[in-house]
Amino acid sequence: YALAISRAVNLSLERGNGDAAPTHCVAVGLIAGDRFGDYDAGYRLGKMACDLTERRGFKRFGGKTYSVFALVVPWTRPVREGIDPVLRAFQMANEQGDPTFAAYACRNLISILLASADPLDHVECEAEHGIEFARTVRFEFAVDMISVPLAFVRTLRGETANFGSLDDGRFTERSFEERLTGHPALALPECTYWIRKLQARFFAGDYASAIEAAQQAERWFSTSASLSVFLLERAEYHLYAALSRAARCEPMGPDRYAEHREALAAHGRQLRAWAVNCPENFEDRTALVGAEIARIEGRPLEAMDLYEQAIRSARANGFVHHEALANELAGRFYLQRGFETAGSAHLRHARACYALWGADGKVRQLDELYPHLRQSEPAPDARGTIGAPIEHLGLATILKMSHAVSGEIVLERLVETLLRTAIEHAGAERGLLMLPRGDELSIQAEANTSGSSVIVRLRETPDSVVELPESIVRYVARTRERVILDDALTHNPFSTDEYIGRRHARSVLCLPLVKQGALVGVLYLENNVASHVFTPSRIELLTLLASQAAISLENAHLYADLNETQAYLAEAQRLTATGSFGWKPATGGLVWSEELYRIFELDRAATPTVEFALSRAHP
Repeated sequence: YALAISRAVNLSLERGNGDAAPTHCVAVGLIAGDRFGDYDAGYRLGKMACDLTERRGFKRFGGKTYSVFALVVPWTRPVREGIDPVLRAFQMANEQGDPTFAAYACRNLISILLASADPLDHVECEAEHGIEFARTVRFEFAVDMISVPLAFVRTLRGETANFGSLDDGRFTERSFEERLTGHPALALPECTYWIRKLQARFFAGDYASAIEAAQQAERWFSTSASLSVFLLERAEYHLYAALSRAARCEPMGPDRYAEHREALAAHGRQLRAWAVNCPENFEDRTALVGAEIARIEGRPLEAMDLYEQAIRSARANGFVHHEALANELAGRFYLQRGFETAGSAHLRHARACYALWGADGKVRQLDELYPHLRQSEPAPDARGTIGAPIEHLGLATILKMSHAVSGEIVLERLVETLLRTAIEHAGAERGLLMLPRGDELSIQAEANTSGSSVIVRLRETPDSVVELPESIVRYVARTRERVILDDALTHNPFSTDEYIGRRHARSVLCLPLVKQGALVGVLYLENNVASHVFTPSRIELLTLLASQAAISLENAHLYADLNETQAYLAEAQRLTATGSFGWKPATGGLVWSEELYRIFELDRAATPTVEFALSRAHP
């Protein structure tokens, strides 16, 4: 097909344009994007085809030209920009007596309206008109294609007996599956059916059934290449399949995550690739899938950041359904971690956004799951921002802490930043960070408050040399469990520790820094003035910080080891008068060692090339 279309375009260039020239041109644009990833060229070719249709009056195949162009638009332009082309496609197809592409235009319009988060009552109305038109022209294939999203809209609106089921009294899942399953000629309506069923089951919380539907859809994508051009349906598939797998991992633990890890990563990669070309359409999806992966992998601070990114992007681009979805998942995340204020705030916003979209069935489900949402004060307008405090500590504070710690890669700077951040936000007077050195813990840094400032001193001494409650530190290192003493002067399991009695410590908190079950550090904080300093909100905040710190410390150690290895290599090359180089196939660039510059007598500011290296090679 691609070769035939390309040949047709070449003939138009050689001998002049005919009525079908715009159709061939837009088809090449579709191929350029879908097969070769050149989405910008695909859009420009499609736009040129539509312009040619209008300027030269090539309207005979105008319905087809505009229908295909509507498929190209979402690659690089906001999805709503596809509405005008699809309406023009319907008009021109009708004028030219082409009911097939007029019906296709009806089907494409419903797809765009759903992806655009158009009010569901309007989508339902348009779908009913589309089915009526398709039946009038006796195009049952189009009836099937439009009936599926219509059933999906009806379950979202609460018009089906069971929320999440596509059975609405006129459409039944069983009869549709029996009629279509296994017929290659009906690949498009069947694949669309499995995608909409995936979405419906996900919204209902039936994740096992959602994953089964996703697998059926994936089977069609892998065996029918023509389906890949339907970008909006593919995007829905990747988003909801990823979210269903992520939700399925939640109660099952690490073993179940291993089962879904590769598929989740693949969904995320595809969404990121699309987001590069059109962040307006895909950035929120990418961030939301990333947030769920971060949640599962135990990176809560990164998950928080990504949930907020997804919410902001969805709001900025008018995707109220994705704003609702991101708020719902973020709300569950916060509730699971004990942040009831933030969790409830996100869920209230989710409810408001679903109501704004017209998803009354989903609103009723949320009311059943979280009855307090209806009893609490009205949520602000869904277009507003969320400023829910986490026990008086805003999300902005948490994200700032996350960025501060994750942004450091040099070990010494990371240690200082981590300890300073912990002291500033915990209410502690003194803090110590200990890192493993063989079988022992070594003090890496100590921080003390002085007035309103925090003084951090880097050091490397065994924990026994510095005054601290050794029994607490060793217990935390051994069990990987945190220790909290609201008032160390009262009786507790560590009352006999010599340090506590001598120092008269009051509030004590000791946290393990753990990554994938391995201890990478211990954080010790104390306040000798007041008891009950480490409140539940501060402890949760520090626990989140500890999770990020464990990852950052591991990365910093790897970075330090890499620098040390590079230093040894450079010294070895200097002593032996040898050099080394690397070649980056992706860019074609060369990377030379310092000694190689000296051997070739090349200025360090010069850019090495393959040609230069070959010119210096012995024949």
